[in-house]
Amino acid sequence: MSHFGVQYEQADLLRKVTRYYTGMDRPLEGQALCYDHDAATAADRRNVETPSISNLTAFAGFVPTAANHSGPRHVDVVPPLCGPVPSVSVRTDQSISAGDLLGPQPGTRDFGKAVFGVIAFKAREAKDGSSTPAMVSGDWGYRPGMELDDENLLIVTHERWEQSGYVKDLGLTGESDPGSYFSQVADTGTWLVTVVDGGGDNGEIVRVRDHATGGRILEVVTNDADNDYLNVQRNGLFYYLGGGAAFYMEFEVAVADADKTDWFVGLAAADTDILGGVTDRIGFEVNASSTAQLIKCMTEKDSTETSTTTGVTVTDGAFFKCAVWSDGKGTVRFYINGALVASHTANIPDDLGLATAFQVRNDGAQVNTLRLKPIVVRNHL
Repeated sequence: MSHFGVQYEQADLLRKVTRYYTGMDRPLEGQALCYDHDAATAADRRNVETPSISNLTAFAGFVPTAANHSGPRHVDVVPPLCGPVPSVSVRTDQSISAGDLLGPQPGTRDFGKAVFGVIAFKAREAKDGSSTPAMVSGDWGYRPGMELDDENLLIVTHERWEQSGYVKDLGLTGESDPGSYFSQVADTGTWLVTVVDGGGDNGEIVRVRDHATGGRILEVVTNDADNDYLNVQRNGLFYYLGGGAAFYMEFEVAVADADKTDWFVGLAAADTDILGGVTDRIGFEVNASSTAQLIKCMTEKDSTETSTTTGVTVTDGAFFKCAVWSDGKGTVRFYINGALVASHTANIPDDLGLATAFQVRNDGAQVNTLRLKPIVVRNHL
């Protein structure tokens, strides 16, 4: 085969490296491993381990031949140095169609649909590994050149808050260009903002600011009456969790006054008051008075919800990193600051399109502020 105009044998492109596996079990043929990137020493950071939510971006490669014995031990690993290399097989625990893009997934060494930012493989055959893990053949080292794959399999949205501007004048409904990223005018801006302002202050704020540690954050400030809120939802129902689709979302969120602020961040059906009742959603919620500022994990379908109250308490001004992952096999897993806090198998919203959405609502008569760092959503259909 040729790569950049140079002829190579497959063995050259599948060059193995030897790494020390720190786990206690036995890595099998075709499984994925990641580097222990947060180890204390540089030498230990070259060791490999089972993929987790915290090490997925430190992808090491796949195991070409099953280890003879359980670890800890040295194992061979094939890194994705270049590609695509055809006629390679990896092990999956999902139902895979020809053309699916695969990568590592947390909590298992088997490959799954690539929703974590690391795309290492493109399947060239259909294979159902959902009941019993199976080997699937395809191209190793596959890297799509666009966020939206040419076969429309992988949708990636990375909202970095690089654009701003907020139109709050509903009198602009008849204008052709309200000229804003956030707008109360339906179907004009990128994000639709719905405001409840019990006191008629008209003082809500939606703005993008530089963050002290770098990057940009979105800051949303309510008006000052009890139960005033801002419901903000991206226009377009992009995401779908049915039919075996895999999904991943991550963001960091903070509120200025935790015991006076109700909030939700996640995906939802089109709605202008998510906390007040929505048919379908998935994400994280806090009801400041009823759950003592504990974060809840939510799945809701057809207005029937499943919730798990975590042991994570929101504190004033502190950012919490939240992530939610659906593997397409009927389980949704929730993570906070890298730790698994809940798994849901019921009321997963899998029969209609969803959009990125968040809401902040006053629990008391005062102004409240919610801040969001960039939001990443990946949906493998």
